[in-house]
Amino acid sequence: MSLATYPEYYTCGGGRFLVRRRLVLGTNIYDGVRIADQRPLVITSVQPHRRDALVAAITYDVPGTTALLAVTQVDPGSWQPQPGDDLDEPGVDTEEDLPEGFVLVVETRPRGTSLRALGPGAAPRAVAIGAGLLRAVAAGVERGVFLEGIRPETVYAEGHAFAGCHARLWRVAMSPARPGEFGGGFEPGGFFAPEILWSDPPTPTSDAFAAAAVLWWFATGRDPFGGPDDFHQRTLDGRLEPFAGPPELGEILVPMLARDPAARPSASASADRLAALARRWDVPVAPFPPPGLDA
Repeated sequence: MSLATYPEYYTCGGGRFLVRRRLVLGTNIYDGVRIADQRPLVITSVQPHRRDALVAAITYDVPGTTALLAVTQVDPGSWQPQPGDDLDEPGVDTEEDLPEGFVLVVETRPRGTSLRALGPGAAPRAVAIGAGLLRAVAAGVERGVFLEGIRPETVYAEGHAFAGCHARLWRVAMSPARPGEFGGGFEPGGFFAPEILWSDPPTPTSDAFAAAAVLWWFATGRDPFGGPDDFHQRTLDGRLEPFAGPPELGEILVPMLARDPAARPSASASADRLAALARRWDVPVAPFPPPGLDA
């Protein structure tokens, strides 16, 4: 089946859903919708030989993150191409076939708009959204879960309110080996901490590092570790760019991007600092966790 020319329909988890387009550039993560109620979905494809490990490892009990709906084997007879229903023009990066035997992981998706789609915003909005995002990261740390892959495409907001985060959630003890997995397979921005790029196990501050990189980009429009040519090595070396936003926000984000995991403040402490800064700036912070992430 191809996602390059038209949407595709599947029956899964007691209902039908529509796969529409690539959601995250350079990944097998797609945007979709549940037909019955137009509920936004995230659909991830994985190799069938990884299915048992996937089901054993993923968990969706972290507040502020997406919820698992179903894990299903792809059946070519379960979908019907609908060329006339292509409401969203597919991007050039979607020319990929998913052969029979692939597994689809179907999840809810936050109802807001991703930070990537919103584009870089004002620093007060980054502060308010960031406080919620780091609450989700802290909840993951408390449960021993690694939110692999925090990036602007996977963090959602409604106005100044954090609306939820989609990430591949792994029990830290079961995180898959990742030699070479991130060798250029993602965009600039420092979305993975140096220890992850080195294929070491995640630490309690690995996700805080990724969240800080996303908030840095959203607040300033710039990547914390430079341009596309050398960001990978600069991240590994800890060569951080000067922060181009308000100094009060930089004082919170810069320590979170330290090369040494032990030198970074916890996600919980950083969330508290962002919430305090929001109060000083008279910016409302929405209650956590955000509503609307249920099935």
